[in-house]
Amino acid sequence: MKILEVKDYNHMPPINRYAITWEINTLCNYDCDYCDLYGKEVSHNTDKVVEFINYVGTLKNVKLTLFGGEPSLHPLILTVLSNLKVKVEMYTNLSKSLSFYDKVIKIKPDIELETSFHPSREKFDTFYDKVKYLSNKVSKLEIVYMLDTNYLTYKQDYLKIKELCSDSVSSIIAKVEHSDQKQLSEEDEAWYLEEQSGEDINIAYEDNGETKTKETISNYLFANSLNHFKYFMCGCGVHNIFIAHDGLVYPCLDYRRRSVDPYFGIHEDDFKKEFKRISTKGIVCKMNSCSSELGVPKKRVLNV
Repeated sequence: MKILEVKDYNHMPPINRYAITWEINTLCNYDCDYCDLYGKEVSHNTDKVVEFINYVGTLKNVKLTLFGGEPSLHPLILTVLSNLKVKVEMYTNLSKSLSFYDKVIKIKPDIELETSFHPSREKFDTFYDKVKYLSNKVSKLEIVYMLDTNYLTYKQDYLKIKELCSDSVSSIIAKVEHSDQKQLSEEDEAWYLEEQSGEDINIAYEDNGETKTKETISNYLFANSLNHFKYFMCGCGVHNIFIAHDGLVYPCLDYRRRSVDPYFGIHEDDFKKEFKRISTKGIVCKMNSCSSELGVPKKRVLNV
């Protein structure tokens, strides 16, 4: 299968919709051995970043994702949430108490949470009790189960989580990658791939010389090693950006991770002028494999 184009299934085309991911810190309390996104950095002068995000919100229909690390560990996280005037989603491992999340919901009643379960770092029953509680509290909850073959209860655990799914609660299972990870059996691999279904994105692809389309989820591309978007025209800049913990703005997480020059710095540059400059034209992706959050649309511009 050769991917030709990726579009947002629910918003085609994405009219005035803009996604911002803010790496508010790299600090994390889990230090998972398959993750390279943890560190000790914390965003300072958050007021300036909040000012920038709120400014973009006056121009676009913004959805902000608070990213880390573990965002809930930022010492000013509740203050930041109070000052944001845009729609907010927060990635979290749910390691903090439910009383903390009750405070979050009180500040942002329409907040969306994306949470991930890491079997090497938390007991499943503890995590499950938290997501069950929050499934009736937040406007949207996405639960990612990190499948680690060293923990053999992954299938029964995930199916239990899946029972919580509703119009506002969804679940994904994703394999982790580390040196001790064992291959799934053929039966479980087939089961895993069957779980990568949904209608979040629309892909056009070439199969045996024929162009076809499919509605699926972004994890389908990762699970099938189809997330190779080098030389694709990408919506980064026009439809989404990534703000690093130091206030530097990149097209996406991969550009930050691989030391590609940023667009600009929120704390140093005229962010109004710079945002207008970058939000008018997409980029041709330089990355051999997209491992960051999937920004759409993407369209093949070179046949390689």
